[in-house]
Amino acid sequence: PRDDYMRYMDAESQVEQMTHWRAFEEAVRRQIVGIQTKYIKPERGTSEFALMFIPSEAIYYETIADNNYLGEPSRISEYAQSHHVLPVSPNTFYAFLQIVILSMRNVEIISGAKKLQEGLAELQKSFEFFYNKHEEIGRRITQTAEAYRVGNDHIERYKRRLDTTLQLEGLQEQSLPRLPEGEGEER
Repeated sequence: PRDDYMRYMDAESQVEQMTHWRAFEEAVRRQIVGIQTKYIKPERGTSEFALMFIPSEAIYYETIADNNYLGEPSRISEYAQSHHVLPVSPNTFYAFLQIVILSMRNVEIISGAKKLQEGLAELQKSFEFFYNKHEEIGRRITQTAEAYRVGNDHIERYKRRLDTTLQLEGLQEQSLPRLPEGEGEER
């Protein structure tokens, strides 16, 4: 396509320019079809589009412009889009690569964020399990303390009854050992 473009630019008459423009347009279209045929094969894992690198900014501009240098409509850009081929120049190719790099970084960030969320969810489940066990132990300690208090109250009551009964009988000091002071009392 470059040679046809150069002939188009160097042509002296408008008729020659039109002839060379059509040759340029046809050469670019063949290039587009060749790229599509060779590189766009989604069923084989390729992307659904391909890039057509145009090493000259001037030729690139003519390729994407709505009108050519003569002011006539140019359909190269539409043709390329319909074949899923994106023309790129040195400047636009660099910008395109930067977008791809940023996209890949975003994918990595999103992947990392997803792993972080999964880790936090797992940590939350583990903490909830620990917290529930801790609460259960606390309830059991409270129940045990309450059972101890109730048991202690019963022991105190029985001790008082026993002491009272033994005093009435006068047997306290003779036959039954007395509970040591402080036994059965709450500590």
